[in-house]
Amino acid sequence: MLIVRNSSIRRASRRASPMRPAALLALFLLHPGLRAPAQTPSPSPADSAQLDRAQALSQSGAQADAEPILLDYLKRQPQSARAHALLGLLKYREGVPDKSLDQYSLAAKGGALGADDLRIVALDYLQLHDLPSAEHWLKASIERNPKDWRTWRYLGGVQYSEEHPAEAANSFEQCLQLDPGNALAEDGLARSHEALGDTQKAGEEYRQAVLQNAQSATPSWLPPLHYGGYLRRSSRISEAMPYLKQAEQLAHDDWEVHAEIAQADEVSGDLKSSETEFQRAIALAPDRIRLHIMLARIYQRDGQKEKAAAEVKLYQEFAAKNANNRDLLDK
Repeated sequence: MLIVRNSSIRRASRRASPMRPAALLALFLLHPGLRAPAQTPSPSPADSAQLDRAQALSQSGAQADAEPILLDYLKRQPQSARAHALLGLLKYREGVPDKSLDQYSLAAKGGALGADDLRIVALDYLQLHDLPSAEHWLKASIERNPKDWRTWRYLGGVQYSEEHPAEAANSFEQCLQLDPGNALAEDGLARSHEALGDTQKAGEEYRQAVLQNAQSATPSWLPPLHYGGYLRRSSRISEAMPYLKQAEQLAHDDWEVHAEIAQADEVSGDLKSSETEFQRAIALAPDRIRLHIMLARIYQRDGQKEKAAAEVKLYQEFAAKNANNRDLLDK
């Protein structure tokens, strides 16, 4: 049986409000008897073709073309579980997780959601930064289809972010059993083992992740970034830099890449380059407040005391306003 923590469905601020469609999602999944009776007639071939067309358009990235087709269909068939689920997927792809969850809740009234649907529900919660709910729905998806490597990889990522490295390692291993050579799963496994303190095993897995990533048709910046960071933390700066520069080539607009390069430059003594890289990281992620303290350290070492004091003051003012939110201060 699927068990849902009430707090994971909607935030506390909604408790006094009437239950919204998305809040009903777990209710319909947990209590099949409450679902709408299966009285909706089977869709005609024309109706199926209309939904197939909307699905194909959405899959190709043409969300604006797919949406009116689905809305038109739902005017005639408002209880269509498939149409609501497709609209939920479309809203997920548009980056509107609340609206996506509302549609999946309506779809759930017509019957149990499938494993793919539940994975998207989980990713909606991930977009909402609700990691416990994301983990719950990923596990629910796995209950329906334990052989989907994508869901295992997402689950590993969520568990790692929740600082549960042992569980994350198991999920990444499950992914790799189903999809050998998955560079991102290997990278996640390496990070999990490093978090568990097994640095030797982590190093081997980081190297494997980088090799697998290089063979990918669409390589990711994450394996070279994380391996470079591992090498930096191991004080192997000359080895780290080529991987960090490779990550920069693949994702020059990622703040973590520039922050990692900045730290490597600092260790090597190139304070000017470190300063520039921290400034780039801050420009890309101004909400990452800890970057200001790191930049202040560089200014201090370089004798730029006024600039260092300004960065420290900025951090202190932010900390005073957000004293009860450690997550923001630790960013």
